[in-house]
Amino acid sequence: MDQISNVQTAADYTDALTLGPSNYDAISVNVWNNSCISQTFELGPGGDYQTGQWGAESLEAANSTFQLGNCGGVRFKTNPDTPGSVARIVAYAWKSGDVQKLGGIQLSGTISGTGAVMPTLGIMTGIVDCVAGTVIAGTGFTVVKNAAGDFTINYNTSFAATPATNVTPQVTAQKVWPDIVTPTASAFRVFLYNAAGTLTDPDRFHFTCTPIS
Repeated sequence: MDQISNVQTAADYTDALTLGPSNYDAISVNVWNNSCISQTFELGPGGDYQTGQWGAESLEAANSTFQLGNCGGVRFKTNPDTPGSVARIVAYAWKSGDVQKLGGIQLSGTISGTGAVMPTLGIMTGIVDCVAGTVIAGTGFTVVKNAAGDFTINYNTSFAATPATNVTPQVTAQKVWPDIVTPTASAFRVFLYNAAGTLTDPDRFHFTCTPIS
């Protein structure tokens, strides 16, 4: 999985603020603090990213989140209309289908350069090493490995209400399906099943918790 881990936008596009071009399944984007400009990479004939090109620029509002499907990448820069107001980008890209913006939830609060996102301020994201049962990326939460394919995420600070939670397993050798159970404002538990219906550990999983207004 490729990612942009809380990077501040600049006046022009940079490698640090670019995902792709590649044959991604989907891209999840969080825009924080200020608006910015994004540009998606449009696939060529037959979905070939190698013959694609960067498309039209789009203004992205802050604070917001959206997903892109069936595109070869995305990149970001500071909104030229407000050059003194930089945005911070948190984005994840992994490998499925039609360029389409999903969600667009408006959020409140700010995000700092440390990468800490408090639940009361907006989205929480994290990446968990399933074999070790440890945190790879993200702050504001802890992880407990109950058993193979069975994990509990506890938030350091509770949300105001139970957030909308999404879990995406990252695995190289097999398909894994998540089942989120007993979500609350302070934690959620997830079971990860393989095709045989057996609890299993993928390499890692990425989760996003979005407050519901």
